[in-house]
Amino acid sequence: MLRHVISLFSLFMSLSVAPLVAQQSMNTSLAGTLVLGIFDAVYVTENTAFIGRGSALQLIDVTDPTSPTALGQVTTPGYVEDVFVVGNYAYVADAAGGLRIID
Repeated sequence: MLRHVISLFSLFMSLSVAPLVAQQSMNTSLAGTLVLGIFDAVYVTENTAFIGRGSALQLIDVTDPTSPTALGQVTTPGYVEDVFVVGNYAYVADAAGGLRIID
């Protein structure tokens, strides 16, 4: 019985440590951060990140990834579930608010 407990514990530990080892071996690092709360949708163009957060579509200048800067926001009547940008227009899936096209 003790052998089974030890085996299960070893299996659990190896599975829980595996993601940490994988992350370290990817040679990645955090370039920058901007804490605004919980995001539900993100779309990034060359210099702008469009962030869906609740009923707001927030625009973030990411020209310098080490120092992202909030540009402004548009409030929608629904809940921003997804965003896609083509040219100058952001197409927002706005839950009960339907499709919103924002210039």
